[in-house]
Amino acid sequence: MKRSLSLTVSMILVLVLVLSACGKSPGNDNVSATTEPTAAPQETAAPEVKEVSGEVTIWTWDKSVLEPVVPAFNAKFPNVKINIQVVPDNMGSALTTIASGSGGPDIVAIEQGQVSRFNNILGIEDLYQAPYNVMEFKDDFITPQLDRYTSLDGKRLIAMPLDAPPATMYYRADILEAEGFPTDPVELAEFMKDETNVLNMAQSLKAKGKLFLPAMGLYVPDLVAGSAGYFDHSLNYIRNNDQYVKELDFDKKVAQLGLIQTKSMWAEDGQQAIESGETPIIFSASWLMIPSIFPAMHPTQKGLWKVTAPPFGVYSVLGGAGLALLSQSKNKEAAWEFLKFATASTEGWKTMIPLPSIPGYKPAWTLPEITDNVDPYTEQKSNQLFVDLLAKIPYFPYGTPLDAKANGIFTAAFADAIKNNTDSKAALNQIETDIMKAVAPDRDILLKSMGQ
Repeated sequence: MKRSLSLTVSMILVLVLVLSACGKSPGNDNVSATTEPTAAPQETAAPEVKEVSGEVTIWTWDKSVLEPVVPAFNAKFPNVKINIQVVPDNMGSALTTIASGSGGPDIVAIEQGQVSRFNNILGIEDLYQAPYNVMEFKDDFITPQLDRYTSLDGKRLIAMPLDAPPATMYYRADILEAEGFPTDPVELAEFMKDETNVLNMAQSLKAKGKLFLPAMGLYVPDLVAGSAGYFDHSLNYIRNNDQYVKELDFDKKVAQLGLIQTKSMWAEDGQQAIESGETPIIFSASWLMIPSIFPAMHPTQKGLWKVTAPPFGVYSVLGGAGLALLSQSKNKEAAWEFLKFATASTEGWKTMIPLPSIPGYKPAWTLPEITDNVDPYTEQKSNQLFVDLLAKIPYFPYGTPLDAKANGIFTAAFADAIKNNTDSKAALNQIETDIMKAVAPDRDILLKSMGQ
């Protein structure tokens, strides 16, 4: 699951890197019911690893994902004891101990929303370099996913990608069928690539007392949470382009037509709207159907909900995590073996897929747990759909220490532009001007630390 996290730029800047490490950053459209045949899962060839032993401590915000990996890992490495510890303070203590160089664990789990807190500090191993050499099997991962876990300057890999939950659209098939709309996942995704179709559906459902469009963020999923990124590796602002013009134009139409669903699915009134059928479509991510989340909230609607791609052919990832190896680790060899087993082996992924968790590790996509699994709630092969979506994602959000300040300015100004029906290009130009002015001092310091 995702969590919105932020850290003041001043704290990040105390931990700024003097980046001298060498190395390089790693360098379509229809949703299909099946994936093209691929080779059977194979482990990447690697030199024999000598027997490892000792203890490995992992800090995370949630033990549930990694705990199932431990028995499978110990079957291969019986002399390594894995200690998984929950850090309840949003990993703030991990930042402190990494900076101090002692007192920390061997491995830190970095959730997607936390990347910007870790990608500009000392004390994390560069996994592109020996003895890790992740570049040797980078093709086993989605390239944008590796980019997400690089250092601020884009040169060093600070974490191995773990899961990659794609953005999704869940829908009540019975309600759409009653209104004459497509219900097959492939047909519905194709239908909703067209903006006119989406607006017509929204208006038709509104006439029956049903709403589903968010106030903002459909063209760029999860816009409000900042998951689409604000800056590139050179800290250039990246939210002033034709994609955002389309987003703002669409959101203004939605507001003018009174089509906005204002009830949050997490609030009581939002849950009631789902139960009553008032909310027939939900935009979320693959993790929504974790048994303890949506199925537990709405058990009586089992079999009514289906899942497909987001509208407009916009593919993205919402959430996910990576595992970082700290330089202060006293048992790097064993820690690296666990990190590699959990993120880059089919053996490790067999234990996590049933959670469910969607691997960023491509060889795991051909496991039966992906290709043959039928989700009991949606009653469809959703895991197969999810990896089909992952294969289409062109870009993963990249976090910087400037994002928190930029996000506050952006979301407020974007909402004002919708409310006041401001010209989209003019609004976006003004937003960029305001953000770049606000972050200028911190941006200059960061650029100097990166040698730019």
